[in-house]
Amino acid sequence: MFHDYYLQRIGAALNLSVDEPVLEIGTGLGFLTEIILKKTTRLRSFEIDYRLTPYLSERYGEIIVPHDFLTLKWEDLPQEKTWKIVGNLPYNCATAMIRKILRSPSIFNQAYFTIQREVAERMVARVNQKNYGYFSLFVQHFSEPKILFNIPAQAFYPQPRVKSSVVELKLRESRQLPIEMEDVFFDWIGNLFQQRRKKIKDRIYLKPGWAAVQPLSDEDQTLQLRPENLTMHDFYRLFRKVYPRQS
Repeated sequence: MFHDYYLQRIGAALNLSVDEPVLEIGTGLGFLTEIILKKTTRLRSFEIDYRLTPYLSERYGEIIVPHDFLTLKWEDLPQEKTWKIVGNLPYNCATAMIRKILRSPSIFNQAYFTIQREVAERMVARVNQKNYGYFSLFVQHFSEPKILFNIPAQAFYPQPRVKSSVVELKLRESRQLPIEMEDVFFDWIGNLFQQRRKKIKDRIYLKPGWAAVQPLSDEDQTLQLRPENLTMHDFYRLFRKVYPRQS
């Protein structure tokens, strides 16, 4: 992205204090990097395109990390209390990057991403909306997502064929489940959404090998609903009933 108006809006959204630590995904030609460096020198900027890194390293020095962010080990980051993270995420791996960041061990407190608008709308979707699903619940379990503004294709070069949005994620300091149960919880939700038109009662026990379950009351009306009709609170409540010894 090269359009200064939208770059400045992203820089303003970051709301950086002096020398606040920031991690940038995708330095590119350094347009956003320049804006960030006016606020803080505590920046690490990851760039996977090795054709750009000689120029970037010469211009910006050690803040440039010529590395694929998806293969980053958290212990390799400089030790900071928390980071803000920002980036124009590649459309083909944006969800994988977001999942990695949200599952990080309390490294990040806020994230600002330019992503495909369809993905952004899935992240903020609410119950009974068409694009509400597994990814919506995953993102909202770990963070409070918000679409800040949209960016037209003309602000990019080359122009993408999809629409883009900037999203803010405020990562939750505490979550509704213990860390050791989160993988099981999202396996369970993924199982339910594999056939999203089926009622909850038809799929709630379909994961073989899990712990013995307690029978649920027929009076529980949520069992007659489809996954897309349940709120996050409903999923938490049902999960605790089905797996009480574990959750």
